[in-house]
Amino acid sequence: MDKLSNIFAAPRIKEAKFTRLEASAPWGIVSPGERVVKFVHVVGGSAVLTTPDSFEPTRLLSGDVFLLLDDAAYKIFDDERSLLIDCVDVERGRVGDRIEFGGGGATTTFISGSFEIERFERDSVLDVLPQFLHLKESEGRTAAFASVNASRRNSRSRSGSRRRGRQIVRTPVHPRL
Repeated sequence: MDKLSNIFAAPRIKEAKFTRLEASAPWGIVSPGERVVKFVHVVGGSAVLTTPDSFEPTRLLSGDVFLLLDDAAYKIFDDERSLLIDCVDVERGRVGDRIEFGGGGATTTFISGSFEIERFERDSVLDVLPQFLHLKESEGRTAAFASVNASRRNSRSRSGSRRRGRQIVRTPVHPRL
């Protein structure tokens, strides 16, 4: 396989896990990083995310989506004074595809997925993408992204450094995203 084919070869997913997380204030999660690709949609509420490579904390609002690639460590919390719980301990509270934890105050709801990717040759697409992507709902999206948010709003009304490219991206990586 030539070098360009290696970069665009489709990553093979070994395992996928999806979770609805209801975090009630005060709450905080810390992760040393996992060998997965993680996406998180903030369905309701807000949070703050920090990574070792970030220059400042990232404010996450309802409707935002973020992606962490490969083994990116992170902290996510409602307030910087909140106790941070290891993600492994938070995961122990899982019942089916749902986790509820925190202090009983205001709730932030996340829908997340993690994908364990089969390791393949160097120079894959995962090696050239930034480790952290933050897609803000306030900056606009494609019609497909808007339809996801519309269905979320409708359901709510009826009833929640080895790598190159390691820089942090906080704005859309393409005008159509």
